Order: sequence, then structure tokens, then C-alpha cells
Amino acid sequence: MLGIVKIYKMQPKNALIIDGFGALTSAVFLFSLSVFHTYTGLPEHTLRILSVLALAFAIFSFSSYLWSENHRTSLIVIGILNALYCILTGLLVFSNLESMTALGLTYFILEIVVLILLVIFEFSIISASKKIR
Repeated sequence: MLGIVKIYKMQPKNALIIDGFGALTSAVFLFSLSVFHTYTGLPEHTLRILSVLALAFAIFSFSSYLWSENHRTSLIVIGILNALYCILTGLLVFSNLESMTALGLTYFILEIVVLILLVIFEFSIISASKKIR
């Protein structure tokens, strides 16, 4: 993971733009899935709520990238939010497990794995940027 952190020069600002695009991608996918919710097994309103949360995270990340004076703090906040979102998604999938389809399970397991890797990446950058100061 340190190799990836070095590529982005251990700057929290760079991680915010990556997070923003990832969250925006999730929002689009989740909104699309809400239209075809029968293929996932989660209710339409649940998928829309997750989509709105992802969109809010994207807005926060992009705003922080552009206007924050303390990118490290913004990255800590979004890292914590991503971890909580991951837990929420897991709980929603688990609570709807009986109605989940193979496609829905595959999508959400992949999303959780990507989010876990993203949170590790973000906190690696946070940790590395602390050592530089």
C-alpha cells in the first residue's frame, strides 16, 4: 500500500479527488440500480438513500479538494464516513439477505471490498502525511 501512497506523493488533497470520483461513480450505479431494484433484491428506497449518501460524499470530497485549507482533516472525515457507509451497506445487505439476488450480492460485496481498500488507502495517506509534518 505504501507504493500507492508514494505515487500520490502522500498528499491528502490527491486522495480527496479519487474519493470524489469513486463516490460519484457509486451514486450513479446505485441510482441506476434503484430503477432496476428487482435485480438486486434491495428495495428501491434503500438504493436511492445509498445513492444520495454517495452523492453527498462526492460533493464533500470535491468541495474539500477545491476549497478546504486542511485537506488532511477532510480526508479523516471522509475516511470515517466511508467506513460507516461500508458498515451501513453491510447491515442493509444482511438484513435483506433473503431477498438479495446473486447480482445484488456480487455488486455489494465488491462495493464493500473497494470501500475497505479505499479506507485503508486514505488512512495510509493520513498516517504518512502526519509523519512528514
